[in-house]
Amino acid sequence: MFPLSLVCALILALSVVAEPPRRFNSRFSRQFERLEGDSAPYPPSGWRPSGAQFNLPEPQSSYGPPSQEYGPPEVTTTIEPEVTTTELPTTTESVDADTEDVGSGNNAGPNEALTNGDRGFYYVYHPSGLLQKVHFDTTDDASKMEFSARLRYENVEPISGPIYTYDPLTYTLQRL
Repeated sequence: MFPLSLVCALILALSVVAEPPRRFNSRFSRQFERLEGDSAPYPPSGWRPSGAQFNLPEPQSSYGPPSQEYGPPEVTTTIEPEVTTTELPTTTESVDADTEDVGSGNNAGPNEALTNGDRGFYYVYHPSGLLQKVHFDTTDDASKMEFSARLRYENVEPISGPIYTYDPLTYTLQRL
């Protein structure tokens, strides 16, 4: 019994004193490697740059009271700005009678209206459950500065399936 208790005590003492097991994962072994001192990954070459040594400034340990004025400091100039004048060029030539005015490039006659328009349809779903189809026809006359739109509402039969709406903030479809 004495040798058995001696062996158990010896095993217990060795397990307490022993190092933790090393991990043999080669992929991450360099990640946990400890560097001794401030060693570089390569030996020093002995080259030093010429000129004065560059030292970083020491951080301030105390700061003064805040300034009572904020903004950029006033700049005083000693040079007065020069006054410049530009003369308009004068022409001595007269306009030839052979030339013709091309205008703005629009070949529309006085009776032709320059119009841009869109037409189409979209659906409106009311909170009461009513679904409407809206037909639109727009006319934009830039020469007369007019814009007109015709809207025609058409009731649509109630929808029996689910209705989805697009949320542009989250880029998702949400079921109503």
